[in-house]
Amino acid sequence: MMYNLKQKLDKFQAKIELSEILSRLQIAENSAFQYEGIRYRLKNSNGEKDNFFQFDLLETDKIYHIDAIRKLSIDYRLRFLDTKYYKNDYQESTIHKIADFEEKHGTELANFKILAPKDSFKLDNYDDPLLFMTLGNDHYYLLDHWGNDLHWSKKLMAWPLKNLTNLIFSTALLSLLTTNLVNLGSGNTLTDVQFLIILLFSWKWIIAITFFFLIKKGNNVSEYNWNSPFYNH
Repeated sequence: MMYNLKQKLDKFQAKIELSEILSRLQIAENSAFQYEGIRYRLKNSNGEKDNFFQFDLLETDKIYHIDAIRKLSIDYRLRFLDTKYYKNDYQESTIHKIADFEEKHGTELANFKILAPKDSFKLDNYDDPLLFMTLGNDHYYLLDHWGNDLHWSKKLMAWPLKNLTNLIFSTALLSLLTTNLVNLGSGNTLTDVQFLIILLFSWKWIIAITFFFLIKKGNNVSEYNWNSPFYNH
């Protein structure tokens, strides 16, 4: 029986390509399943489960203590919460980094934290997030970060609400500025007594307005709400 060698060769080549295609499809399907699992765990992380990993494989420059995270949160008015509160989507590169970490450590992570501005969270009654996994003993491991929003101007804008002392000082400074503007606009130089009375009146007025809007917007100084999952705290 005569065979066309090229036809046989084409047949074998087709089989090889089909096998490779099926293998790639299987890998892609497994990866998609793994990525969906990671997204599910990010969406449902509530701090109740422990993470398991190989400590020797961690990069030490990505390990942060809670005190450093707290200071950054207060300086830039950020929240450090379980990822179940995070309402934005994760970049594909972030999901891939988590998948690579899990494969490297032979584990599945379940306890995630994210550091981001308040508006990035779904709080109980796109900025520059930092995604962490919990190591335990008040230490956290940085898995990924994206965006470039921590500009010096944001720290400056957040300074008055950093703590209660800064808030009182800022209102006093604004009151002093207001009183000086009144002095300049009056046409006559105010006496010391007049200046003091206007200063105290404007300070009282500015403090009242400031706290009214803080309460209305459900805000608090960063010192007390940097890790609070509640909207009005």
